[in-house]
Amino acid sequence: MENSWLAENYSTTDEKRIFKQIYSYYYDLIIQPEEWEKDIWNIEKIRETHYIDYNSNSSIAKTLHFDNIKNVYFRDIFKKYIKQRLLSNNHFSWGTAFVYSVAISKFLNDISDKNPSWTDLKEIQRNNIEDYMIFLNTYANSPKNKIKNIKDWILNNIIFVQNF
Repeated sequence: MENSWLAENYSTTDEKRIFKQIYSYYYDLIIQPEEWEKDIWNIEKIRETHYIDYNSNSSIAKTLHFDNIKNVYFRDIFKKYIKQRLLSNNHFSWGTAFVYSVAISKFLNDISDKNPSWTDLKEIQRNNIEDYMIFLNTYANSPKNKIKNIKDWILNNIIFVQNF
């Protein structure tokens, strides 16, 4: 099949992208899980049935990714939290949800890495937060992350976790 028209005109990256689009289309068409149940939320699909504050001219992504949270239990807890905050329309926009998802997923993954058997956050203690602060400092000071104002970045991440 190497000499086929498809092989000559499309790379494997193109094939993967096309397959992913077809799969996504049929998944939504046939299975149709509610957007809130998915691990990737699309604001356009959510806004078909709910009013969510979203600035379409913003550079904020149209999708929220929860699939990067390793612990399934933590992922579900966080999805419920974000859904409740978005539906309450109480000073919590899609943009805010996006920023929270980036910050809180780091926290949940850090906790999960150190406590893989946890299924909730009821056992969290001060030393877990202190460990997370050490993680934030290490992460922020890594040359690959290019965080300009490290002090503000760390403070904001701690505030997001505190609010969560």
